[in-house]
Amino acid sequence: MGYYEAVKVAAKKYFESLSASDLERQLEIPPRLPMSVGTFLGIVVFDNCVHGGQIAYLRGYFKGMGWFL
Repeated sequence: MGYYEAVKVAAKKYFESLSASDLERQLEIPPRLPMSVGTFLGIVVFDNCVHGGQIAYLRGYFKGMGWFL
């Protein structure tokens, strides 16, 4: 858990340092269309939620615990 806590603290510090203009800055990440840093961070959060659910489902499926545990 030490690594998790260190990453959480560093990420929180980074996010708190972002200004409105930082979040509006445009990123170009081919093959996607240009998007703002804020939009990109929203996509990252959404993807983590979705993939976390998929991992929980697979864990329950293979361990016989039910997908919801």
